[in-house]
Amino acid sequence: MKPKIFTIGEVLYDIVFKNGKPVSGCPGGSMLNTSVSLGRLNAPVSFVSELGNDATGKIIIDFLTSNNVQTKSIQIYKEGQTSIAIAVLDDENNASYSFYKNYPEARLFSKNISKINKNDIVLFGSSYSLQKEIRKHFYDLLQKAKKTSTVLIYDPNIRPSSIKSNPKFKTFFKENISVSDIIRCSDEDIKYACGINDIHSFYSSFMNENQILICTSGKGKISLHTEKINKKYSVPKIESVSTIGAGDNFNAGLIYSLFKMKIRKQDIASLEIKQWDKIINIGVDFAIDVCKSYDNFISKEFAENV
Repeated sequence: MKPKIFTIGEVLYDIVFKNGKPVSGCPGGSMLNTSVSLGRLNAPVSFVSELGNDATGKIIIDFLTSNNVQTKSIQIYKEGQTSIAIAVLDDENNASYSFYKNYPEARLFSKNISKINKNDIVLFGSSYSLQKEIRKHFYDLLQKAKKTSTVLIYDPNIRPSSIKSNPKFKTFFKENISVSDIIRCSDEDIKYACGINDIHSFYSSFMNENQILICTSGKGKISLHTEKINKKYSVPKIESVSTIGAGDNFNAGLIYSLFKMKIRKQDIASLEIKQWDKIINIGVDFAIDVCKSYDNFISKEFAENV
């Protein structure tokens, strides 16, 4: 059976402002962005999420379908509305966000998720992975996936508001790390979640020798930490149009590399530096392409070249 890819996270419609004016609008959400890029590469990806039975939700479903993303695991609720995100770009084209969410009172985690099998890849994270309303069903799914030798990748993508509003944040955060094979975070994630600025301290305090930590730092270096490898990678300087989706598409490059190189769960802890060099560089290439436009995903032209 060929491996499949699942991404689990929130869905939004992003409206981007620059210099006080809207310049772009497209479906968004960290895991959705990764899904679309993988779909454009014809990878077998399913997106697990929820949205409203409204015009915005239909636009998003149609967009995902047109980009080869499987949508049957998206829960469509009758009450509430599809979430909206307003992203305002600063002079360096980094975004600050305001979110407008109207979830129904009763949240139901999707019941239509295809069976997750050995060597499938599951990416999860962001605020969706910390929400108490769906936590039980969400975490049960992760634990079942771990038992079936699925590759689990966690991208915290933490915003300070999700910490302040969630008294269970630390518990959920530690649980998410504990089930994961790869944690792909930013230096801001570590600072917000743990108050730690040192990546080595985070690795030794929260992770075990079989787990992989890949930490990005915006325009700075990328750090790779395994039991045997500690390496930093430089990021080329580019003129960016927008940095929205850069980390999400680094994830897409990471996942696509694992998928195409046929790297299984049992292989990850023993990967050599040359293999990691290739994987990290592909992730960087994906992120760079996204920064060249207001879209949250790799371009179709880039996908065709890949």
